[in-house]
Amino acid sequence: MDLFELFADERVSDILVNSSAPIVVDRSGQLIETDKKFESEQVVQEFAKQLFENNYERIDFSKPFAETTIKTDYGTVRVHASLGEQCSVGTQISFRRHSNHLKTLSELELAGCISSAQHALITEILKYRKNFVIVGSTGSGKTTLLRAMLNAVRTERIITIEDSLEL
Repeated sequence: MDLFELFADERVSDILVNSSAPIVVDRSGQLIETDKKFESEQVVQEFAKQLFENNYERIDFSKPFAETTIKTDYGTVRVHASLGEQCSVGTQISFRRHSNHLKTLSELELAGCISSAQHALITEILKYRKNFVIVGSTGSGKTTLLRAMLNAVRTERIITIEDSLEL
């Protein structure tokens, strides 16, 4: 099964595998069940192990959680996985596609992601080189905002502390 074909739809940002249940995609902010699924829990586990092995990473029952970034025909994808039986009911794998378009702060404002007051505050933070922290839940736009901020200060030296390689 070519799981990444699901990313052919530009509106799909995430692919979620929950053991041998039907695969779910996040399409334009809505979770939608697909007609694709793995044959069994064992097949999902082998798929996860092979996927990480191909990216010089390891996932097995001595290290049941793993994260990596891979290149696909549909762009760069962040992968998180946890093997079943040890951690959950079954193996779970999530794939999140990174946008290839770097949005500007103005584009975020036009899209309603930030207000004009927030745009002004962020611009001031950048202008005066202030320290800041961005926090939020999964999918709330933390990386999108930080990438827009980095895009605004391309000539500066920036230090980021992040638990995943998205930037």
